[in-house]
Amino acid sequence: MFKKNLLLLLFMVAFTTACSDKDKVSEPSIDKPVIDSLPEPDPVPDLEPEPEKPIFHPVDFEYITLNHSGATQGANMTDISYIKKDGTVIPTYFSDVNRRKLGLEPRSATQIEDKLFITVGYYFGDNKIEIVNPNTFMLERTIDFGGDILTYDTEHIKGDMAMVVGHAMEIKSPYNVIIGDIKAEEFVQSKFNLGFPLTTAKRVGDKVFVGGTDQTSKLTIFDIDNITLEGAREVENTLPLFNSLVDFLLDKNGMVWVTLVDSSGSAVLCRINPNTEQIDLSIKIPNTSSYYPMRLGMAICPNGESVYIRAYKAFYRINVDNPNEEVFFDPMFNHYQYGGNINDLKVTKDGNLIFISDNITLGVPGQIFEYKENKEDGTWSKLVEDGVLIGEQANSIYMCEYEK
Repeated sequence: MFKKNLLLLLFMVAFTTACSDKDKVSEPSIDKPVIDSLPEPDPVPDLEPEPEKPIFHPVDFEYITLNHSGATQGANMTDISYIKKDGTVIPTYFSDVNRRKLGLEPRSATQIEDKLFITVGYYFGDNKIEIVNPNTFMLERTIDFGGDILTYDTEHIKGDMAMVVGHAMEIKSPYNVIIGDIKAEEFVQSKFNLGFPLTTAKRVGDKVFVGGTDQTSKLTIFDIDNITLEGAREVENTLPLFNSLVDFLLDKNGMVWVTLVDSSGSAVLCRINPNTEQIDLSIKIPNTSSYYPMRLGMAICPNGESVYIRAYKAFYRINVDNPNEEVFFDPMFNHYQYGGNINDLKVTKDGNLIFISDNITLGVPGQIFEYKENKEDGTWSKLVEDGVLIGEQANSIYMCEYEK
């Protein structure tokens, strides 16, 4: 029986194998093509390396100047010059970093939190705030106001709120005060018109002072919690003063100093008590009756002890504790002999006096001058020789607010 089953199993295996061989189809042979070796690709040229961007270090940041030439030279002559502590000048710093022009007329710079707000204002519509990172100077945001307002200054109010002031431009939508949220997608939160041109704003404690250079402008105060047309208050004074404002300066005692011009054209240094909101001291500055009041200059020491006044062919230093004992000094009288207008001046932390000037030759860049006082004999010596700026008019100096 076993043998019978074994034979049957062998027969089934042989039969199955034979059937499988019949089902197979022989595949035709295909000659494989001969592929020539591919040509070597053309070498890829090395890309031009990106120009190295200037690196901005706050510890090396002495000050910047805002330079504009208006429509006479165009935007190509407008920029920000960066002055290092060693006197090195990078004349076109904004455009070097951001690969585009700043705009026609930068008016002011204000540090709010960790950003620098550069206010640009031009009569024909280039009115905006350029927000840059002070560490890199890279542009982070542009707030564009178009042609409704000629923007002059931006001031931090509190928190994320800022105040922008300028000149009303459009009859249909006249306003020259803007309150905005610096972190909101829509910056403008409210706006109104004071009825006269404004050029500067300054927060002093829980109040904000605003003013302008026009003869119709009035010194005005707001509470920071009520910056509205109804909340505006005019500074009281009994003198027939035009408001030719240079800037509001805050001294070590918390008093506000401002330069006004009387009806004869003479400059008057006024001290305002922010608590009483009144002018409590007025000092007439000599050598200013025949000088165009817009060319007045004023600065204050970082420690708030002395106010510096630049008048025609003269400088004055006034101690805030003894204001009637002004000291005349003239570190750059020769500069006036050869011509040239001084557009702005500041006092460094070390007590040096710096100013920027138009060049007497039209179309030639302006210059930087820096003077250091000899405390022993009161003489002044020049430190920086003719630092060149881009643009015919370097009109404003911004001192770094970082600890140096």
